[in-house]
Amino acid sequence: MHFLGAASKASFRLVNMVMTVAPIGVFSLMAATIGKYGIGVLLPLIKLVGAAYFGLALILFVLFPLVALFLKVRIIEAYRLVWDLMIVGAATGSTETVVPQLMQRLEKFGVPKYITSFVIPAGMPLNSDGTTLYLTVAGLFIAQAFGVEMSWSQQLIMVLFFIVTSKGIAAVPSSSMVVLLATATAVGLPSEGVALILGIDRIIDMARTAVNVVGHVFSCIAVAKWEGVFRSDSDSEQEYRSGNEQSVPDSAAT
Repeated sequence: MHFLGAASKASFRLVNMVMTVAPIGVFSLMAATIGKYGIGVLLPLIKLVGAAYFGLALILFVLFPLVALFLKVRIIEAYRLVWDLMIVGAATGSTETVVPQLMQRLEKFGVPKYITSFVIPAGMPLNSDGTTLYLTVAGLFIAQAFGVEMSWSQQLIMVLFFIVTSKGIAAVPSSSMVVLLATATAVGLPSEGVALILGIDRIIDMARTAVNVVGHVFSCIAVAKWEGVFRSDSDSEQEYRSGNEQSVPDSAAT
């Protein structure tokens, strides 16, 4: 325990050092890239933001409603459950900041505590829908921005590669950049493209974090449905409407 505690403190200290000088590094990399390729390189970045937001909107308003229909859950109630937590997650850039509130609300919504306490922590690195979509879009952007010709099979392999490497990602701001840099280098894309994206990563990070929060909601509901322990929708919704601050007895949750 002492050894693991010391290793954890050393890791956090190293991360803090990197985050402290990260803005300087991003500015230098952006300046070098713009100096080499010109100010016109910023226009494709705007298109990247638009493409990422469009893809994330498809997840929120097309994919998740289909999942809710399959699970027989009212999508409006699910969004009403966590809309403010989505804002908090987007503002902080991390889903970890809303984990306690998310678990409490899901318990009130009808998911037993023993499921939320397992699925949500496990889903932090494994169930990041927004991050996975962003990585695939960013990888294709780098290839197009630097004129790297890729066949359909190569693009498909790269997308599958990003889907796999995004599992295990940390639920902290801009953590996807580490995965993007490692994966892009592995598939033969220039690392300068990652430096270019760093300048707008925070803008996209807000939206993808909000999508990740909703993804955790449906993952918990899905597991509870499969286990046959999800309470009736009418009872759950009526209880949730009665007040978010009221606690549910453990006997009712079990």
